[in-house]
Parts: sequence; C-alpha cells; structure tokens
Amino acid sequence: MFQAINKDVKGASTSVHVPGSEIKVGYEIKGVDISKPLSDSEFQENIFLPIVQNSVVAVRGQNLTVEQFIDFGRRFGKLEKHVISPNVLDGHPEVMHLSNIKKNNKNIGRPNPGAFWHTDLTFTNTPNDYSLLYSIEIPHDKNGMPRGDTCFRSTISAYETLPKTLKRKLTGISAKHFHLWIRRRYGDEEGIELSEVQRARMIDVLHPVICQQPETGRKYLFVNSAHTVGIQGMSEEESDALLNDVYEHIASQETYTHKWRVGDIVIWDNKATQHYATKDYEYPMRRHLWRLTVEGGAPHAAD
Repeated sequence: MFQAINKDVKGASTSVHVPGSEIKVGYEIKGVDISKPLSDSEFQENIFLPIVQNSVVAVRGQNLTVEQFIDFGRRFGKLEKHVISPNVLDGHPEVMHLSNIKKNNKNIGRPNPGAFWHTDLTFTNTPNDYSLLYSIEIPHDKNGMPRGDTCFRSTISAYETLPKTLKRKLTGISAKHFHLWIRRRYGDEEGIELSEVQRARMIDVLHPVICQQPETGRKYLFVNSAHTVGIQGMSEEESDALLNDVYEHIASQETYTHKWRVGDIVIWDNKATQHYATKDYEYPMRRHLWRLTVEGGAPHAAD
C-alpha cells in the first residue's frame, strides 16, 4: 500500500509516496551539487522523496559556504535558532558548531555532542522536523580511517516490529522529556553554557509515546534514553522497566552507520529516527561540523 505525503515547505508541495512495507534507513544521493540552484521538482525528486522513503540521506562531495548551507536548509522549512547560543556561528544563529576545536583556549562549539542515542529537541513542545549536518573537518586514525561516525535507527521500524504485548502497554500513554536529563543523571554537562533565561525555558514537556506522521499515517516511537525522564502516571520503577524494554527493542533495529568524509551533508527525518555520535577520537584529532535544525510541530498522538 502506498500513502501520499504533502509537506508545506518550498520544493515539497506536491505529493510523493512512501511504501507501507519494510522500513529502510540510510541512502546515498549521487549526482547532486547543492551549491547550484535546484528547481522545486529537482529538490522534490532528488532530495525530499529519498528522505521520506529512507528517513536518512547522505550527499557527499559538497563544497558550500555557510550561506549556501543555510539556503539549502531553508528548502525544508523555517530554521531553528538553537537554545545553546554560545555554540552557534557568529552572525548565523541558525548554525550550530559541533567541534572539539578550541580558539583562545575556549571551545568554538559543542565538543562532545550526541554521544548517546537520542532524537533532537524532544525536550521542547515542538521538536524539529529535520536535522542537517555538514562536515568541515573529520578526524582519522593512523591508518587513515575516519573517526566520529554517526549512527541512525528508525523509530518507525521500531514501532512496526513491537511485540503486541508491549504495543498494548504503550498505547495512549505519554512521557516526560527534559533537555539535560542524561547529562544531569550521569554528571556530564561539559560544554553546556546557558544563561538564566535559557535555563528557564528548559522545563519538563509531555509527548505521546506512540506518535503518527500526519502526512504519511506511519506510526513511530517517541521516547529516547537521553531526554525521556519517565512515563506519566507511573512509579519510577515501573516507568524505568517499561522504558528499558522499549530501548532494548529500538536497539535491535537495523543501524545505518555514516562514515564521514569532508564535504558530506547528512539530512534526517528527526522524529522518525534516533541517532548516536561515536566518540572514538580525542584532540588533536579535529572534528568540526555545522548543524541546522528545521522547525517542527507538536508530535501527533497515534489514532
């Protein structure tokens, strides 16, 4: 069965289709130069449709200015200004530095980002729809192999393969999310410099555990061990046991591992995936990427 999707973003306003069968995650797009203008139809066919079908896509060999990267990100919708403002690019609050490089003895960006399985911005009322990473510098080992891979799993596939008993337990319930949950739990807040105003924005938010893409009808799991504090209305013990079962199930899904090269762009459907940044390098091995996030809406509870 195929279902139509209509996205209200530039270049993606016509209908595309997604298969209702096995979910795949990860796809490499070839033959596209993002520094050159793409028509709406080219963007729809060559970029947007593969993301809908595969949740994660990679475009290698790009050579972009920051303005070109921002312009490309805006094809997906309005860009977020990240809450951790000290780590954004000067003059471009939409662009976040992910980097272990120091300037004047201070980190220019987040030095250890995402070294745990998570979905971006679930601690907000309106988590983003898409995330984009562009690689500037990539660390390599003594054999020339890249370090700092990024791994992805599908939360759609995780829902569709849930055991019936677990699916029943999760139906109709919500979970609390908080930004610094995993870092506070394990005492790791390195590189998190927030003003009082920014910290005041960080409150527990509630999201359904099982959500549904309004455009495709696909259901997905919306909890992650980095930001999900617990299940609403359950004791801590009961909640932890249930969430651990869910996390183990998500961990059993197929993983796409992206091995970075300089000039790569990776784009992913944020709500339909979880991702993890491999921390297998140390300075002076340098890693530097730019990140964009595309504004989203509140997750829709599944019917």
